[in-house]
Formats: sequence, structure tokens, C-alpha cells
Amino acid sequence: SPEFRSFDDNARLLRETLDACVEGLVRYYPAVALGLSGGLDSTILAASLVQAGINVLPYSLATDEVVGDETRYARIAADALGLSLLRMPYTLDGVDLSTSVAAHLPRPVGLSYQRPLYQYWADAMGGERAIVTGNGGDEVFCLMASATPVVDRWLDTRNLVETVRSALDVCRLTGSPLQTVVSRALRTYRGRHSPYAWGTETRFLTPEAIAGSRARHREALRHPWLNPPVDTVPGKKVHVANLLRLQHFVEGPPRDWPTSVIYPLLAQPVMELCLGIPTWQWSSGGRNRAVVRRRWPPAPPAA
Repeated sequence: SPEFRSFDDNARLLRETLDACVEGLVRYYPAVALGLSGGLDSTILAASLVQAGINVLPYSLATDEVVGDETRYARIAADALGLSLLRMPYTLDGVDLSTSVAAHLPRPVGLSYQRPLYQYWADAMGGERAIVTGNGGDEVFCLMASATPVVDRWLDTRNLVETVRSALDVCRLTGSPLQTVVSRALRTYRGRHSPYAWGTETRFLTPEAIAGSRARHREALRHPWLNPPVDTVPGKKVHVANLLRLQHFVEGPPRDWPTSVIYPLLAQPVMELCLGIPTWQWSSGGRNRAVVRRRWPPAPPAA
């Protein structure tokens, strides 16, 4: 159930919860390596690790092409925290499409490009150093670029002025005109009692495969998380469904792999807190993941 704390109270509580979970999960390792892209999620972890006094080595995987090289952003974050960034070149040489990266799992999840990643970790980090990753942050921190938070705010508050304020936030966030946001919000409001509709990708399937799979999909796409109580607001249905999408992250590398992989943003206290924060707070001010972006303590007002 949502806890209707103020935006600042939620930002403070989230900051405290994140710091506590990060420190609690890694405190018994002599050192940790952090995958640092320079984006929001990994930078938050880097700051928490430094604040906790953890011996942390940030690294950034980089391809030969500019689109696959985030080193320039990662270095900005590392420099700001007084850390030395390790740039690790990534190539496709270690990808073996004939061998499953999920052979150790009871279900076929996993991405083929992960095999070189596991090998880089093992070669560069060694067994005494845990790997910390910010995977799952987009889902946990309710990254959402739709008019759904507008509907949630109306259902949560029944306050027209506040609802309009959320609509303007979505306009700034998505670059959409107010008319479009209101139209989409009304459509979502009319379907607010419907369960979450899990989309399927069929562009790479033959017509025969599509026809044969539709009946199976009706059964396969059932999941307890996709059947919330009838009074659940639409945005929370999306938030929970997005958490379901990231489940393949939690399995990690093969069981005999020597190094632990830790996902602090998927810690239970973090996830429970984030699920209790209204979706319209996450898009406050027209910024995605606004609650976790909030500087704490707040910056003093400009003179």
C-alpha cells in the first residue's frame, strides 16, 4: 500500500535505505568492483560505497565504437568521488552462440553477450572481490514515460490542481503537449480496472508461429504479480510488471563461478520502499526517477 509521505521524506528515507543496504551487503568483502557507466543507478551505488568506506574499484566496459563506450561519463563520476576508473575493452570474441549462458538454470534465461562479461570479471577481479552492479535500477526506481502517473495522482488525492501539476510534469518529461497527455490519461483512467496487458514481440515470428503461440500465451503470461487487487492504481500495476521483467538478473553467473555478484538495488527493503512511493512522485518536476535523484540534504535556496 502507498505510504503518502512527502516527496522530501521519501527521498530522505530512500537515501538512508539505499546506504544501509549497500553497506550491509558488501561490508564483509575485503574489496568490491563496481560496474560504473556514469548513469544514475551505478553512480548512486558508487557514492554509497565511498560513503561507507568500502574499498571499491570502478570499471567500465567499452567497445571500439562510440555508442558502446560510456567511459567518458563513468570517468566524470569516478573523478567526482576520488576513484580510479578501470576501462575494460569488450569484444565479441568470447561469445559462443553454441553454448547456453543459462545452462546452470532451470529455465532458459540469460544473454549471449554475458559470457565474455563473466570472463572479464573472473580475470580482472579475482575471487576475493565481489562484483556490485546497478542492474534493475530503472525498474525499481519506477522509470516511466507515460501519462499513467497523472491517473494515479487523481485516484490517490482526488485533487484537480495536483493532478494538473502531474500532467505538466509528464509533459516536461516526455516532451508531449498537454492535450496528448490528458488524452492518454483519460484512456488509462477508463481502463483502470483492467489487469496489466503484457505485450508480446512477434516481428521475428512467422504467421504460423504467431497463430500457434497465441493460445499458449494466454496461459503462459499468467503470473500472480499481474493480478493485483482491484483497487490497485494503474501505475503500480506497471511498476510491479516492470519488476517482473528484471527477474533474469537475479540468477547471476554459474554456481561454480568464484566471485559473488551483488544487486543492491534489488534488496528487499529498497524494493518495498520504492513500491510504496506513488508513481507521480517519481516523475515530479518532469524528471524521471525524481525521488532518488533528489539531493539530500536539499541544496539551500539561491540567494
